[in-house]
Amino acid sequence: MTVAVITEGLQRAAARLELDAPFIAVGTGTTAPTPADTQLQTETFRQAATATRTGAVVEFRTTITNANLPATTEEAGLFLNATGAANSGDMLI
Repeated sequence: MTVAVITEGLQRAAARLELDAPFIAVGTGTTAPTPADTQLQTETFRQAATATRTGAVVEFRTTITNANLPATTEEAGLFLNATGAANSGDMLI
């Protein structure tokens, strides 16, 4: 059996991601990530991100100033359906 991912389906999925209140968070945790993780190990800062979609590609972007970064940033994540509260939302990556 051959399975094909349809372009229209990818574009619809990308459009949905674009609307999901994205936040980018950073932290100091050093434990290796696993597919079962739902949050950063030690989140220290998060900020809203902008999402820009072109077809089936979504780009998430934010600027975090040095003053808001931990001395050693060890982890980062993209959260959807999130708020500014630490560990809120669904970690996508």
